[in-house]
Amino acid sequence: PDLSLLELKVDVLIGLMSEWIKDNKKLPDKNKVWLNANGMEWQSNSLPKLNQQVLVSLYLSQRIPSPICFIGKIDCLRERDNQTTATINFENLEENIQNSLDKYIFSQHRRAIARQKMNPQKPSKR
Repeated sequence: PDLSLLELKVDVLIGLMSEWIKDNKKLPDKNKVWLNANGMEWQSNSLPKLNQQVLVSLYLSQRIPSPICFIGKIDCLRERDNQTTATINFENLEENIQNSLDKYIFSQHRRAIARQKMNPQKPSKR
């Protein structure tokens, strides 16, 4: 069988399953996060305490409503954009998970650059 046809069928199946899961599962509210290969930052009205160990459930896409879970420790609480921001360092990531996370972050960065090049913002008038 043609590999591209098989890939298309898998993509359709993932899309259908994710719609079904999304309809039957309430996803958490969107929250702005800053993700890197070693941890993440996020803002919230209710943040954990400094040095507290936490379990983070990170939903990378609404198309796939299943989280990736990380264990980490809160190593910094600070003000950012007039809100408190928590920084977590992930703990005990297996090498293959670390590599996959690196690849995901890199691909998202490349996509953001490509979108920016396709839709450059006009300079604001003063």
